[in-house]
Amino acid sequence: MKLKFNRRLDAGVAIVALMASTAAGPVQAETPSDTLVVAQNIAGATSIDPAHGGTGMVSNWLMSVCDPLLKRGRVDYNAIEPGLAESWEVAPDRSKVTFHLRKNAVFPSGNPVTAADTLYSIERLFKINAGGAADWIQFGFTADNFHSLITAPDDYTIEVKFPGPLPVDAFLYFVGGGVTTFTHDSKTLKSYEVDGDYGKAWLQTTTACVGPYRMEFNRPGEAVGFVRNDEYYGKKPSLTRILFQNIPESATQRLLLERGDVDVAVDLNATDLEALSKSKTARVEGILSHAVMEITFNSSNPVFADPRVTEAFKYLVDYKGLLNTVLKDYAIQRNSLVPSGAFGALDEKAGAPYELDLERAKKLISDAGYPDGFSASLYSVMIPGFPEVAQHLQANAAKIGVKLDVQPKQDSDLFPLYRARKYDAVLVRWDSLYPDADAMVSRFAYNPDNRFEANQTFFPTWRAAWSSDWFNKATMDAKAEQDPAKRVALYTEIQERWMKEAPFGMLFQMVRRIGLSNSVKSMPRSPFNPDYFGDAVKG
Repeated sequence: MKLKFNRRLDAGVAIVALMASTAAGPVQAETPSDTLVVAQNIAGATSIDPAHGGTGMVSNWLMSVCDPLLKRGRVDYNAIEPGLAESWEVAPDRSKVTFHLRKNAVFPSGNPVTAADTLYSIERLFKINAGGAADWIQFGFTADNFHSLITAPDDYTIEVKFPGPLPVDAFLYFVGGGVTTFTHDSKTLKSYEVDGDYGKAWLQTTTACVGPYRMEFNRPGEAVGFVRNDEYYGKKPSLTRILFQNIPESATQRLLLERGDVDVAVDLNATDLEALSKSKTARVEGILSHAVMEITFNSSNPVFADPRVTEAFKYLVDYKGLLNTVLKDYAIQRNSLVPSGAFGALDEKAGAPYELDLERAKKLISDAGYPDGFSASLYSVMIPGFPEVAQHLQANAAKIGVKLDVQPKQDSDLFPLYRARKYDAVLVRWDSLYPDADAMVSRFAYNPDNRFEANQTFFPTWRAAWSSDWFNKATMDAKAEQDPAKRVALYTEIQERWMKEAPFGMLFQMVRRIGLSNSVKSMPRSPFNPDYFGDAVKG
């Protein structure tokens, strides 16, 4: 029996009905040729407001419905292409960039896209003190200076003056890929404002921007659907609809993919990826990303305020063993904060100097004053491979007297604790925004204000309650340096010192692997979130 979608029902209902029917016996299904059905664990998505920075999954959704000013190239990810801005120019002295907006872009509401909408969208980041403001803060923009630096001479022009010397290419990469550069429909958001919240409550579950798709429905924790925006100013995608269905289990995702019930499986573990590589109905595609698996240690805990303790954890990892088992084809070892492939990154050997060495780890914690070990909690995201690495750390830590209480958590439970400094250690994924060392150094080495009340929640340094005058200055010096060779030298020193001194443990750089049904002929991939699901081609 073949299950066909009723076009008057949303695709989420059809998939749920299909899954329920599997208990009664074999069912052969096929997704519509104009619809992409994505199996993903979306239970942890609590808000889709890009002002909150967006987890990887939310970023994937938003890039289908919201265009930034510029776009990263789909083929050459180092390229920058027009988005809402049809053109731009950098001043000869590299002190500012001017964006020229399209005059034919229209929001789903029918309101035209104007420079005033862009300014409003940037302003709301600072006004609601959202974590996404960190994307602008790392380039020197603040709540006090952005009004004077980011202006609109007319309805379709935006001038961005830099607060100081900046790596201009890095800034353009950021504009082309950060979810916090989206332009929102200011008139619509203002109509939903409550007590001056800039539409914050309303935007948690819907969108108010323009892109190749628009949101069709959102049932948090169950399914999210997008339908093609036929009023889009640019090239219309071939797909009519995209559906993200909540399927938490890797094995279930693989089963549905091989049966043809879904087109894409996002959260597959190493075992299911290996099995899928032998499938006749589906395949695996991967690309080395600029995302990392890292441990953040809370320096508010005196134990983790000592860099000898945090460095000891890097010697508790059997990198080769994990890469041959639970992380097979899923990652490479990377201990530097700057991912391989980014400008200024250490080479492969220098960027991964650690290995399993229990005796050295034991000596480090003994020298720090804990010869008998200590107890701590370790929270882990539930991305495939992460809980297994947390358990691996737990087992090896026990061998040197350290008792770790490992607790895997959904994003919706973990990140509020992480952003409130209510943890000992967390094992999470972090996605770099652009292929320049500045992207990670500005977050993992620089802390704009370590006071708790500063609430700089989208700086991992702030979450770690860690600030260093040396690293703050070095970050700004490297950002301002215009000579590429000198920038590389500065970033080399930062990386070498950071691995020994910072309260973080970079462990692996992730390979982004997904399962695709053979019905999907192509889907552009990028080393950076998001994947462009809307550009997939079926046939």
